Parts: sequence; structure tokens; C-alpha cells
Amino acid sequence: MSPPIRNKAAKRGFAARPFTLWKEVAVAYLAPALTAGLGGVLSGQPELTMAAFTSIGATSAVVALIVGGWLHRRGQPRRWTISRCRVR
Repeated sequence: MSPPIRNKAAKRGFAARPFTLWKEVAVAYLAPALTAGLGGVLSGQPELTMAAFTSIGATSAVVALIVGGWLHRRGQPRRWTISRCRVR
């Protein structure tokens, strides 16, 4: 007989993944910085390209750091923070 499953997400069939704050912050920085930076390059706006990698990306990374740290400190993980999306 197998031991009881203690993780509610695992009971529902969701795969638990470890939370790593630095990966979340890196993605939060790179996604808007690269898209806005590409828009600045393609439209010929060097100010937008510079802002993409400084203020736009940095603001997104800071917000991700604050919210991610807050959610991680809450202790009890929520289903949407530990599960992967499944296409049905």
C-alpha cells in the first residue's frame, strides 16, 4: 500500500515544481525588455531601446521580486503557483 499523498496539488494530478525566485525575476526582466527593445530597434527609436533594458525591464523585475517573495513567504503554495499548464 502506498503512503497517502499529502500535497493537494499532487492529488489533483498537478506536478509540483520547486519555486525559484531568480528564474521568475529573470523572465520578468527579459520578456518585456526584449520585446520593447526589439520594437525600438525595428522602429528606429534608440530611446525606446535604451528604456526597454533600463526602466521597462527593471520595473518588471522589481515587481516580480516583491510579489514572488511575498507569495513564497506566505508559506502555503497555491495551485497556480506550483502547477504547470496542461492543454486538454
